[in-house]
Amino acid sequence: MRKFLLIALIVCSVPFLSKGQNLGSTKGNVALGVGIGLPYGGFGGKFSFNPANQLALFAGFGYNLVGLGTNFGAQYIFPSKKKTEFFLTGMYGYNAVIKIQGAQNLDDSFRGVTGGLGIRVNSAGY
Repeated sequence: MRKFLLIALIVCSVPFLSKGQNLGSTKGNVALGVGIGLPYGGFGGKFSFNPANQLALFAGFGYNLVGLGTNFGAQYIFPSKKKTEFFLTGMYGYNAVIKIQGAQNLDDSFRGVTGGLGIRVNSAGY
């Protein structure tokens, strides 16, 4: 049932993906998107808001193979006039999962601080 719900969420969200992922770095921008990874809580969604130029605050909620995965944090987007942007991320939330087949009592999700560097290619029309 969970797999069906996840597939349905992704299929229903396809028309919004290209618009929702184009956050940019301008003050006041808001974005909602679906994806896979730590910022998305595993398989889930992410809400982002820019309270200032080059600064984005985000929260992600999703399924991380053993339960609800949540993360929140901030990104500093390095100024760029091109479609490609580099960013620095800091967040708190789940950062590892252990899932042992046949021993569900040992499954666990771990929380902590995570940092990283990234690159984002914005959609056309940015």
